[in-house]
Amino acid sequence: MDRINRSHDRHLSSFMVRLPEIYRTQLRILATRHQKSMTEEVRLAVEAHLAREQLWPPPKRSSGESSPDESSGEESPVDDPPAEGASAAE
Repeated sequence: MDRINRSHDRHLSSFMVRLPEIYRTQLRILATRHQKSMTEEVRLAVEAHLAREQLWPPPKRSSGESSPDESSGEESPVDDPPAEGASAAE
């Protein structure tokens, strides 16, 4: 697989997250300290939070089975709309 396809495949399930500048600043410091990318630091932080909530690691699927957000038309929990009265930028 060439570089363009790998890059495209890697971002198929990506989404943008807005963070306050102070979060970006602190993540940049952490990434530099650990010699990782900011994306990797965010991924690690999300995994740690999911683990504390007993949602990580996800259950293993059988080889032919797809996740609900891949093919059945069901939305992933992260795609849920904000609670009534909540701002979309939160």
